[in-house]
Amino acid sequence: MKLKAETWRGCGLLNTLQLRQDTWDQTLGFLLTFSGMVLFLFSYRRDEKRFTNITAQMFVSDMKSNTLNMHYHLADPAAFGVTDYTPVLSCYDAKAALHSQAETENTLAALKAIRPKKLSAPDAALWKLLTRSLEIPWR
Repeated sequence: MKLKAETWRGCGLLNTLQLRQDTWDQTLGFLLTFSGMVLFLFSYRRDEKRFTNITAQMFVSDMKSNTLNMHYHLADPAAFGVTDYTPVLSCYDAKAALHSQAETENTLAALKAIRPKKLSAPDAALWKLLTRSLEIPWR
């Protein structure tokens, strides 16, 4: 036996079911919108931030590797993020050369993971120069 909708309306059950469906639709819409916003915020300018971090690490590493050059170029190394370093004058070491090669390959891989089209024009030009200069020893 089928009951008509008019029978259920009188009890208020149909209104309750409709209200639950509307609430569910609103909740689902809110969750989808919130998820989209979170994804956008985490991916917004991600390549620029990664590029800035890579170049900053390269700069600090280069300055720490030869403190004579560092003090020649920088009056206050701490102002440029160069802290906790041991004064050294770079010289050739076979073990250090292997470590340097691995570090260079890792830096090159990190740079290649960045999309230069997402960078500003000066950063894209620097990206191009860095990747080319790091690729030269491996050709």
